[in-house]
Order: sequence, then C-alpha cells, then structure tokens
Amino acid sequence: MNGTFAFELPLMHITFGITFLVAARWGERSALYFGIAFLCNAAGFGLPVMPMGLSDLTVAWVTDILFAVSFFFFGQAATQHFGAPRRLLWARLATCAISIALCIYAVVGLDDLHMELLASDAGCVLLLGLAMVGIRWQGLRSFDWVLFVAAWFVTIESVIRGTSSFFTAPSSVEDFGTSQYAYFMQALGSVLGVVFAMAGLSAVALSVLDRYHKMAMDDPLSGLLNRRGFEEALATRPDWRGRPASIVTCDIDRFKTVNDRFGHATGDAVIEALAAILRTRLPEDGIAARFGGEEFLLFLPGRTPADALRIAEGVRTAIEAEAAETVGMDGPITASFGISGVVASDFSVHDAIGRADAALYEAKHGGRNRVALRLLDTVEPETAARSAAPLVALERRTGSRRRSA
Repeated sequence: MNGTFAFELPLMHITFGITFLVAARWGERSALYFGIAFLCNAAGFGLPVMPMGLSDLTVAWVTDILFAVSFFFFGQAATQHFGAPRRLLWARLATCAISIALCIYAVVGLDDLHMELLASDAGCVLLLGLAMVGIRWQGLRSFDWVLFVAAWFVTIESVIRGTSSFFTAPSSVEDFGTSQYAYFMQALGSVLGVVFAMAGLSAVALSVLDRYHKMAMDDPLSGLLNRRGFEEALATRPDWRGRPASIVTCDIDRFKTVNDRFGHATGDAVIEALAAILRTRLPEDGIAARFGGEEFLLFLPGRTPADALRIAEGVRTAIEAEAAETVGMDGPITASFGISGVVASDFSVHDAIGRADAALYEAKHGGRNRVALRLLDTVEPETAARSAAPLVALERRTGSRRRSA
C-alpha cells in the first residue's frame, strides 16, 4: 500500500471519529454514530499496516468486519440525523451479518479475493443505501443537502469500486496491498472521507444550533412560541403590514384556583390542553404564543376584528367544552379573551396588544368566560360602525348567555 496513504488515512479517520464523539456531547445521537463509523474505518484502513504479526487472511476478514460495521453506523447516523423511519433497521442488521459471513467464507473457505471484495463492497452499498432510500429529500433543511449528496456519493463510489474490482484487484490476498484497487480505495477514501466528514460535522453543528435556537424561541410546556419567538416570527413576516390584522389575548380563568385545588401538574396539563385547542383553531398564517403563566396571544394577519372575534369565540367554546375532560378535572375550565385590530396609526404591534389586554381586563371584570373588544377612538366613525356592529352584537349575545346561565 502507498506509504503516505497507509499512515495518513487512518489518522485522518481517527481525528474525524474523535471529533464526532466530542460533538455527541451536545446531545446529537447522529454524531455518536458518525464517530463510531469513522473509528471503525480508521481501524480498517490501519490494520493492514500495523505490525501485529497477523496473517494476511486474518487481516482480510477482520478488515471486512470493520468496514461492514462502519457502514452500518454510517447508515444509522444518516437515519438519526434526517429523521428517517427505522423500519429497515433489521434488514440492515441482516445485511451486515450476511456481508460479513460471505466475506469470511470467501477468504477462509474459498481463498477468493474477488468474491470477498464483491461481498464487502455490496454490503457497504446496501448498509448505507438502505438508510438513504428511507430519507424524504423533499423535507430536507438547506444545510442538510450537502450531507445528503455526500452520502449518496459515498454509496455510488462503493458501487463503482465493487464493480471494477474484477479489473483492478489481484487474484490473491497477498498481492492486495500493491494493487490498483487498494490505491483507488485509499485515494477515494481520503477525498470522500474528508467531504463526508466535513458535511456531517457541519450538519451536526447546524442542527445543534437550530435546536438551541428553537429552545430559545419555544415555550417547552405548551409547544407554542414564547415572547422572544413571537417577536422573531413577526420580524420574519413583514408581509402582514399594510393589511388588516388583529390581536387576540387569552387568559385562563381562575388558574391559581386550579393549581391550588388540583396541583401544579394538573395546571400544566390545562396549559397543554389549551395550547392544543389554540393550534387546532389557529388559521394557517396565524401566530400563537404563550406570553407567560396562563396568558396566551394570537396574531391574526389578514383578519379584521370581526374575524378575530369569531375565532376567539370558537376557541372559548372549545375550551369550555373540552379542556376539563381532557385533563380529567371535575370542575369547569374557561378562559377570557380580549381583541383589538392593528391599525396604521400604531407605532408597533404592541399598541394593539395593549388594547387587547385592556379588553381582556374588561372581559375578566364582566364575568369571565367571554370575549371583549377594544377599538381605537381615532378610527373613522363610519368605519368603526361597520367593524364594530357585528362584534358588539355578538358580545352582547355572549354576555346575555353568561348572565342567564
């Protein structure tokens, strides 16, 4: 084997393997699998040049095992990182075992190098290829494409190398080290190893950053955005400006009583149930956030206050009908809502949030479990009349139902 490749290639893969194992401490399981795979690759490339006194036949079948295990874990890394279904796991385990058995039989039983290389390369192709075919490329994030393409290059390279082994590999194991096959395997192992490793490291690092960013923007209990996430979502959605938009604020009624009577675990379950109802009733382009405690907010671009009131009333009735049963409480769970439209004179959306909060305060003091509206005094009278008439009527009907109940 070429002296430069023989020693540099194992060291390169050891470096990559250790780097991935360090990255696995960030909580990325795929990095652990990448690390194991590269370390097995390093052992596979390094074993033939290590002065261990092993026979060529022993080195051959042990190396085949290392490469098979390596590609199995490469496939595991891809499956884990891309979130592919694991239904092919047992097929890949069986492929790994069959490939190893065929390699050992070809070396020990037949002394047939071509058969051994074909079994080894075919096994590597299937071990990584079966994992890759389960990946839905349509849903890949932008920074995952490099890893996706690199993995397919490694798979294709194994196919080409395996099919060319009849022309580039010698007939005996003893002559393997000086063959064209060995040279191409090391050369391509160096180039594609670097590309694959760098793509994997980049994808793992960016995935970790994406996860931490999501953790910073999402409320862990409800699964909705938190305040910071809400602000960022608005900043990335400038298309709502210049169109009608509305704010709905929501607060769970007597939430402290729920915590005191049933415990904080039940209180958490109530928040989760309410968040689930908000998600199901939220328009596709809407934004839902938990602003803290039992307070929630909906941003509804393209919706007038009349639209917002209908949505809020639907959420209110769903909470009243479903939430208590969902969490197993024997008492009712209700929520109050405040609504305001976003108008051109607002300095920021927080002006509309302030008005919606004031409306929510009115709903609380008006009997709870109801929807209230706050409009700007600066709105043109005829515009205000057209917008407010159906809202006030519905609010009055809602309030009458509460009083008669």
